[in-house]
Amino acid sequence: MISHWPTNQEIDIDVPISVEHGLQLRSQRGEIVQNWWGRGLLAVMDSAAVKEELDAGKRYARKGQIEWMECSESTVKASVQGSDDKPYTVTIVFDTLPSTAWTAVFTELSQRLDLCGAVLGGWMPEDVQALFERHDTALLPADPPHSTCDCERNERPCRHMLAVACLVADRVDTKPLLLFELRGLPQAQFMTRLRELWNLPLPAVDDSDAEQPSGRSVTGYYRCLDVEPETQPTEPPKVDALAKLGIPQFFNQDDQASLQTLRKLYHDHIRR
Repeated sequence: MISHWPTNQEIDIDVPISVEHGLQLRSQRGEIVQNWWGRGLLAVMDSAAVKEELDAGKRYARKGQIEWMECSESTVKASVQGSDDKPYTVTIVFDTLPSTAWTAVFTELSQRLDLCGAVLGGWMPEDVQALFERHDTALLPADPPHSTCDCERNERPCRHMLAVACLVADRVDTKPLLLFELRGLPQAQFMTRLRELWNLPLPAVDDSDAEQPSGRSVTGYYRCLDVEPETQPTEPPKVDALAKLGIPQFFNQDDQASLQTLRKLYHDHIRR
């Protein structure tokens, strides 16, 4: 004899309404992210999650339940379609590094052309993390970011927040400069500071490769990351970012042997 009928919460009835052209994870099975910085960010973001909510969040993200997502400096906003007619709004706010820390880190980073080239090319060498630590700061946040969702679930973080967290980590995994932005250094500022420290002329048109999204749209979000939905890279792009940005004036450009060594260091980082 059944002592009581199970409640919806006990059997976790949650069949989300399908979303047409929703944002999805690159990975449909197994690990969500592949690189150390993506794994590190996801580990922090889901550290307080219960397994049931985390598993549901991954399913949401893989199924494409996120209608749109916008990243503006340290804040991420997204709309997640659940089982209710009205989508839920999720907001995630990251702790940013103080300007003094960014100045110290960036001054040293600008002297490492191999690291700058790798980051611009879509790869984050572990030497970058060590560089942050030398200045008593950290590239990855130590604590989960402040997150909110307007759903009525008791669990926090809820599956909607975790779905967005998974998608953020997935995008950071292919676009490491987005991690800099979430920590307080937008890509446009990264490029401008680099040109200033390298004594290179500023371009007539902003070359940040980060067109700001207009409206809450899928295409706007992907433009923000310079990644089209159907061509998301599964490995670091093989682009010569140093050639695009230019070689700093303090570097002896007549020293062909050193230039060749520099480019080899850059491409070695990209291949890792």
